[in-house]
Amino acid sequence: MPHADSFGFTPIPAASRQEAVNGVFDRVANSYDRMNDAMSLCVHRLWKDAFVATIPACSGMRVVDVAGGTGDIARRLLARLPNVHLTVADINPAM
Repeated sequence: MPHADSFGFTPIPAASRQEAVNGVFDRVANSYDRMNDAMSLCVHRLWKDAFVATIPACSGMRVVDVAGGTGDIARRLLARLPNVHLTVADINPAM
């Protein structure tokens, strides 16, 4: 029997795990930030604001936001540093 992973409370073949994860993010992409608001009581927004505030401004700066999700950190960074060259990448196109 091939190796099985646990996905939530359901065992699935290990080879199907990535497809299952992709499906979850496809379904929640439109409400991902609101879900984070509910789960963190909006504290995640303060964490992200604090993180962006630590990034020093450099002339001609290039930033790559890997696993950028909904782009909420990227939008904060652009609001603070409008001349930054920013690339957002995420494995899930729906995000």
